[in-house]
Amino acid sequence: MESFKVIFAGRLEFANERTFQRVCTMYEERAEVHYRNQVLLKAEDHFHEEKLCFDLPRKVMESNLRNWSNTIHLLRFIADYAISGEILAWRTQQGKKLEEVFIEPKGDRDAIQAYQQGRQLEEKGKEKEARAAYSKAIEKFERHAMAYERRGYTNITLKKYTDALYDFNKSVGIYPRNPGAYFGIGSIHLAQKEWDKAVEAFTQAHTFSIPHQPLFWKAKRLKGECLMKLQRWEEAAKEFKAFVNRKFEQGNSNIKDLPQTWHNYGTVLEKMGDKKGAEEAFKKAREEDESDRKETSAMLENLT
Repeated sequence: MESFKVIFAGRLEFANERTFQRVCTMYEERAEVHYRNQVLLKAEDHFHEEKLCFDLPRKVMESNLRNWSNTIHLLRFIADYAISGEILAWRTQQGKKLEEVFIEPKGDRDAIQAYQQGRQLEEKGKEKEARAAYSKAIEKFERHAMAYERRGYTNITLKKYTDALYDFNKSVGIYPRNPGAYFGIGSIHLAQKEWDKAVEAFTQAHTFSIPHQPLFWKAKRLKGECLMKLQRWEEAAKEFKAFVNRKFEQGNSNIKDLPQTWHNYGTVLEKMGDKKGAEEAFKKAREEDESDRKETSAMLENLT
């Protein structure tokens, strides 16, 4: 049977002990009876009664397609009983992403509805209204780490940086492996030119994400830029080298930053005394910039 590398990460929160116990029991019964134990995640490893959550630190393993599918269906099933959180999963083969799955609670409970409304308003650029919706979600469920994270980003847009930092810190206090919240913390410290603190936060952001996520590479790039400001050339070079050598999929938001990152890489290599390497990096920066302009021009022509 064909084998794949699969990756899971995330967390689901439950509103009360009664719901938690019910879900834990259903998970075990469904895994045994419905899926004949052909699932990848054992209940005892991930259900935590003291926190009323299903906690899934990044887990990488080999799997066949059946066990992967069974596990995804089971995670979706228990997510229907959760009140907040999210789980991400990837199926890969020889380093290539074949499937990406995003699971989060759905339903008519007030906290879920308010959070989903906030996301919709945020996507429409209605930051004040989105912020109010996230606040309502938090009011309905005070351990809503994702609502704190998203409210933090709306506060950044509204230039309420102190409030944003409070929200991001609340988020990681509830869910200590939340890369989005750490990225938000890093972004605030970056804007305030607190380079050391930004480096620390961006390090956490890429540590708790994986290379298949755009945020992983954004965090590494910005970490490199902060290291440049600190004149920590070798460390910055390491981050920039990893970024420019990554083969991004078409449409990845990191592609637009390749020209500047190649240029930054060249600047760092020059500071390190590697003139040949710097010249090659500057050349690549020009090539990427020219390629980007041609692609933009082609897109504009297609629109006319």
